[in-house]
Amino acid sequence: MASPDTFFQLAMNDMKDINENNRKYLEADGTQRQWMIPTAFAASFEPLDVSALGDAFDRQQLNADYQAEYDGTGEDEVRVVMGLSTQLGYLAIMERAYRERYKTMPRVAAHTTGRTKAHGDANGIHTGSILPYIQELFTA
Repeated sequence: MASPDTFFQLAMNDMKDINENNRKYLEADGTQRQWMIPTAFAASFEPLDVSALGDAFDRQQLNADYQAEYDGTGEDEVRVVMGLSTQLGYLAIMERAYRERYKTMPRVAAHTTGRTKAHGDANGIHTGSILPYIQELFTA
């Protein structure tokens, strides 16, 4: 991986262009506010087509490159792992934000119910998983 992933570059350029356009909109220069729709998804935009959302935030090549670093078949350099990890994180965050903006009320209720149950449970992610892990790190 000598350079950023092509899909990642497209996503970052999309964000730059959309935000520049929306800045103009906020300055009231007559520009229409632009929806944050990835270029890879814009041609067939249907916000409720959940199955197609993965294609708009494709991370398959990045995941394969990341896995190659752990298999020993990649470049075996820390900078590569850091670059891949950052790109994967950004695209995952962008996908999650997109899904949050366009989900239906039944999906909101299901997501919220499960999430608050898990986060509030004594054996949930916070006190049943993350906290013991951090405590173990400090005592090891």
